Amino acid sequence: MLNTNRKTPWYGKLDTPSFSNTVVFDPELPEAPKGKLYLYNHDRGQVVQYVYDMVSPRLRELTDEEMAAIQSAIHEQWEGVKKEFIRANTPSSRAPASAPTGRPRNNIDEYDNNDSDDDESFADFDLDLDD
Repeated sequence: MLNTNRKTPWYGKLDTPSFSNTVVFDPELPEAPKGKLYLYNHDRGQVVQYVYDMVSPRLRELTDEEMAAIQSAIHEQWEGVKKEFIRANTPSSRAPASAPTGRPRNNIDEYDNNDSDDDESFADFDLDLDD
């Protein structure tokens, strides 16, 4: 059974009636949304988000023989996928959801930047609210 509070990667199998995939849980991955779990699925070659309650009873640790047979293949592919996933899913590498999408507003009035003290550019401006 997978313990998600671990400090080192966990190698296992996701066994279902129709397939069995080799998976890796790595605590270095960004935290998944509540009730979800990120696992590297070696057969797919990508990190997949799973529903924790659905997948956890189907996970088992790799046997020593399975680990010896696949460890080098997993390690080579996993490190590249892991780096890309972390880069793409780290908040500091993405703009925050509340960030403005347009040109940033400048709170300094553009007309205040001239050296002249006269306000002739606004002399003919008349705001009539009675119409």
